[in-house]
Amino acid sequence: MIFLGPLISMAISAISAATTTIGAGLSTMATTLLKIAGPLLEVVGKTAFDVGVQLLVNSISPRELGARAQLSDKKPDNFNSINNYINHLKNDIELDKTKFENMNDTEKLASDAIGLGIIMKGIEEKKGFEIPMNVWVDLAKLDIQNPKEINAILDTFKSGLDMFVGYVENKLDENKEIEVGNKLVDMYQKLDPNISKNEIEQKVVSMEINK
Repeated sequence: MIFLGPLISMAISAISAATTTIGAGLSTMATTLLKIAGPLLEVVGKTAFDVGVQLLVNSISPRELGARAQLSDKKPDNFNSINNYINHLKNDIELDKTKFENMNDTEKLASDAIGLGIIMKGIEEKKGFEIPMNVWVDLAKLDIQNPKEINAILDTFKSGLDMFVGYVENKLDENKEIEVGNKLVDMYQKLDPNISKNEIEQKVVSMEINK
């Protein structure tokens, strides 16, 4: 499904209206996700969800997670971890299945964004560093299917994710481009020692999506 501008605006309004329920931090993250990801939301969502499956207790869809969050009288800040918040949503909040299955497009999109916001916040909490939204968008554009690969990239550049973004978007000067490229080559060699260095180098060069 392609999310058109007016639908995104309506979903952002719905998220803002739910701020008192879901909390300002989650509301901001979900809104930022819609603004930055736009038509790529589905792909960005799959990328984040695949990583989240490896790190979090979540076993329900982002949409259901977001819908439950809007029904809860507790916010993420009421818990000492996002995992505990997710457990609360899964175990303590009951969905009206008929209403859930018959949500309109605005409600679906808002719930998707809120649920993904929860997952992204959980990933940040587990990893101990912030992951800017444009990083998720660029990872989605690369169409990386293996969550272990995504995890490795995040961990490799945890203190400089802007450098990774700059590399992918072909915005670095030559020296920094070489530096990031070498880091990626080293990362892939550790991730899969059976791949030849030549194959890895070709893969790393192909990651510059604007070249």
